[in-house]
Amino acid sequence: MNTILVSLNRTLKEYSRNRMIIVTTLVIPLFFLILLPNNIIDVPANFEHQLKGYITLTMISLLIMSASQANLAGFITADRERGLYRKLTSMPVTLWKECLGRILAVWIFSFLCVVFLILVGLIYGAKFDVGGIEIIVSLGFMLLIGLAAIGTGLIIASFIKNESVATHMGVALTLVIFFLGGMAVPYSNLPAQIQLFAQVHPISSATASIVYLLIGEEFTGYNPLNFGQIMITGLLSLAIFLIGVVFYSKYCCNTKF
Repeated sequence: MNTILVSLNRTLKEYSRNRMIIVTTLVIPLFFLILLPNNIIDVPANFEHQLKGYITLTMISLLIMSASQANLAGFITADRERGLYRKLTSMPVTLWKECLGRILAVWIFSFLCVVFLILVGLIYGAKFDVGGIEIIVSLGFMLLIGLAAIGTGLIIASFIKNESVATHMGVALTLVIFFLGGMAVPYSNLPAQIQLFAQVHPISSATASIVYLLIGEEFTGYNPLNFGQIMITGLLSLAIFLIGVVFYSKYCCNTKF
C-alpha cells in the first residue's frame, strides 16, 4: 500500500506543480469549449445547446487522452532519466503497485478536470439527455476511454527513453485520434476508410457511444451501440491497458511483473 501511495502522491505533484501541464490538459479543452460554439455557423437555434453538449463531451475525451497519453508518458520517461527505476531494482518494490499508483493519480486528476469541464459546459448552456441508465452506461464508456488512453501512455513510456519525445508523441497521437476519430470532424464528412478507424478505435468509438446516449444520433452520424462494436470497444480498451501494464513492468526496469 505504501508503494501505491508514494507513487500516487508523486504523480499528483507532477500534475499540480507544472503549469504547462495544466494549460495543455485543461485550459486548451476549456478554450475550445468556449470558442467553438461561437464560430460554427448555420447552426439552428434549437441545436445550439446540444452542440455545446457535444463539444463538452469531445473535450472530455481530449482531456483524458492528453492526461494519459502525453503527460503520463512524459512523467515516466522523466523518472527514468532521473534514475528512479535503477533505484527501484535495488528496493523491495513491486512494480505493478508503483504502476497502480500512477494510474490512480491519472484518474484523480482527470476526474477533477472532467467535473470542472462539465460544470463550465453546463453554465455555458450545454444540455444533455440525462437519465439514470444513460449516465451509468456513459460512465462505463468513459472508463473504457481512460483504460485505452492510459494503456497507450504506458506503451509509449515503455519504449521511448526521452521525456520530450514521449510527451510530444503522446500529443501527436492524441491529435490524430481526435481529428480522425470523428470528434473534430463530423463522422459523415470522413472518408470511408477513416470512418472505419473511428468505429474501431476504442477511444473514438466510446466517445461516439457517449454522445449517442447523451446528445443523439444526429451528432454521431451513426449508431455505435450495436453488440459487435461495443464488444470490440471493450475488448480493445482492456487489451491496450493490459499490454501497457505488462510492457511497463517488463521494459521500464528489470523488476518482474
